[in-house]
Amino acid sequence: MAVIAALLIVLYRLSPRRVTSAEALLLFGFGAVALWSSRMIVWWIPLAVTFGMQHAGAIWHQWKSPSETPEPVPRNGRWSVVTVGIVWICFALTPFSGRVLHGNDGKRPLEKQVSRQTPLGVVAHLKKLADQNRLPRGQMFNTYEWGDYLLWDGPPQLKVFVASHVHLVPREVWKDYITISDVSSGWEEMLDRYGVNIIVVDTATHANLIARLQESANWKPSYSDNVGVVFVRRKVI
Repeated sequence: MAVIAALLIVLYRLSPRRVTSAEALLLFGFGAVALWSSRMIVWWIPLAVTFGMQHAGAIWHQWKSPSETPEPVPRNGRWSVVTVGIVWICFALTPFSGRVLHGNDGKRPLEKQVSRQTPLGVVAHLKKLADQNRLPRGQMFNTYEWGDYLLWDGPPQLKVFVASHVHLVPREVWKDYITISDVSSGWEEMLDRYGVNIIVVDTATHANLIARLQESANWKPSYSDNVGVVFVRRKVI
């Protein structure tokens, strides 16, 4: 992202084409969102490439037809300074900057890189159970927003119920996920049918399910914190 931004600076500096306010708002707006969440880079890059090609074309036409080029508009270096500052901020947020500026490996502790809703404690507990051979076998039921993180950082033997690629989840499975999450009629029978022996859910959106599991004679709490809880079946099926 920093490389593309640097190329845009060069193009904007050389381009005779006027930079519109909409163009600046789109680039800065989506750029800020991309810095907040790396998944948004896929929205920023097409914009950057599109605007970059437009200005590259303007530079090319100016170079090919110098006699037809209008008198250049007096330039103000203020925006160049602002742009360089933004690129520097983008660079400073990258792991590479840590190696260049501070001489370390550029790595920050994981808890500094993720949101407060990330189930760090939950996953640490699951790893502990796995290391002690106490992780229940069979299917797990989990908050679907956590599915990818559990697959990435959780014990390899975890059988995640759903992950963020909802479009790949069979319709019946998704409906059952909603039924269990909402503690609708037949939710416990569905857990039995899927062979669920461990439940990992967040406290923010599954408060009702957590309350029912605490009342159930079939489940016992194994771990809890402000972010999430882990329940295991008393008699593994």
